Amino acid sequence: FIMASNFEKDCQRLVEIFNKTQSGNTDLIRQAEQELARIETKDGFVPFLLNFLSQANINDDNQNGCKPRFAASIRLKNLIKYRWKQQINDSDKETIRNGIFEQCIKQKDPSIRRQLFTTITFLIEEDFPDKWNDLLSNIAKCIQTNNPYMILGGLSILLAVYKKYHFVN
Repeated sequence: FIMASNFEKDCQRLVEIFNKTQSGNTDLIRQAEQELARIETKDGFVPFLLNFLSQANINDDNQNGCKPRFAASIRLKNLIKYRWKQQINDSDKETIRNGIFEQCIKQKDPSIRRQLFTTITFLIEEDFPDKWNDLLSNIAKCIQTNNPYMILGGLSILLAVYKKYHFVN
C-alpha cells in the first residue's frame, strides 16, 4: 500500500486509517495505530504525508466528525520532531524542506496551517542555514508579491528565523 503507483488510492487508504484513529472504538484505534507504525518508517512516507495535506479535495468535515488531514498534520509534525535527526533519509528531508515552505504559504485550513508552522519552526531550528540555504530567498519572494496570504506566510516564516537568532550573542 502507501506510495505505490496510485496516489489517489494511497490517499483514500490514509483517510480510512485516520478515520479509524478517531473512531472512538479502541480496537479500530489500536489497529490503525499499528498500521501507521508499520508504514510511517518507510522511505517516502513523510513526504507523502506532506503531499496528502495539500489535497483540498479530501473532506475534513465528514459525517462522523473525523478530520483526516488535520490528523495527518499532527502526525507529520510529530514524525518530523522525533525522527528528523536519525530516521528520515536526506532525500526525504530535501523534499520535506521544499514542500513544507510551499504548504505553509498555500494551506487554507487554519488548524492544519498552525501545525505546519510549528513544524517549519522546528525545521528552521534544525537545518537553517546550513542545510536550507534557499529559505531566505523563498521568504523574500513571498514578501515581494501583492498577495496578502503569501506576505503573511513569508513574514510568519521569517519570524521563526528571527526567533532562532533573537537571543544568540
